[in-house]
This record gives sequence, structure tokens and C-alpha cells, in this order.
Amino acid sequence: MALLPKELSKNNINKKHMKTFIKLSVSITLLFAFGCSNNDDGNSNDGGEQSTLELLVSGRWYQESKTPGSFSTCEKSSYIEFSNETDIALHFYNDDSGPCESEGVVNANYNLSGNTLEINVPDGTVTANIVSISEDELIVTAEDETVVFDKTEG
Repeated sequence: MALLPKELSKNNINKKHMKTFIKLSVSITLLFAFGCSNNDDGNSNDGGEQSTLELLVSGRWYQESKTPGSFSTCEKSSYIEFSNETDIALHFYNDDSGPCESEGVVNANYNLSGNTLEINVPDGTVTANIVSISEDELIVTAEDETVVFDKTEG
């Protein structure tokens, strides 16, 4: 299951791949839920460390690896980007028909409830769990896959 679908278009999203991508995104949101401090204003905690939300919105999270399976060099250019507490952009790349090409961006929203992250896309909702997050690595699980994201394209 690829986090970022290979056959993405604004009118025809590959449901299987989108479901995987959404699950990964949900997992990231779950990480936010697990990593939150008691600080309700979203600022850094007392130890000077960034909150989960601050880490999530700190930039683009590129696909690095998945288990089981792997991503092609082209697919590793695909990323997710959280822009606030509810919005997310999913940008997909694929090389199925030759050169690596952008398949476009899907804008979606997400909801966090306890340890569950739900990402709402045109074809439905995906639920995921966040395993861990740091300044440069995000690990999420959805169904039977674990996906690692980092801040380095490719």
C-alpha cells in the first residue's frame, strides 16, 4: 500500500492508494494526539521541545520507506504537508508510464480524536495511528503497513 497514490487525478483518485495515503496521514495525526503536552495553547512544552503539532506543521514529510514493500525513487518525492490543525495537502509522484511526474495535489482535512486520526478525502475517510515523530522523522501505521516519512526529498 503506497501512501501517495500513483494514479491520482482530481477527478479520479485511485481508491486503494488513497486509502493507504490517508491511513498514513491519519497515523501522523495520531502521533499528534500521543505527543501532545498538557499545554493547550500549542506552544513548546516546559523542556523546550516542540509539540507534536509544531513538528507536524514544520514542513513537508516525504515518503521514505514502508514495510512491507518499498517506494521507488520517484515515489519518494511524494509528500504530505500539514498547514494547520485541520488542513493537509497530499502531493503524489509516479513513474509507472515512464519519467517521474507529478500526479497533482489533493487537499483534504483531518480530525484527531484521542489516538485516532481521520483523514477525509473525496472518496472516503482513512484512519491511522502515529508511532513516533521527531524533527526529521515521522512513523505511522495503517492496517498492516508501517510508513516512514522524513524531511528529505528522494
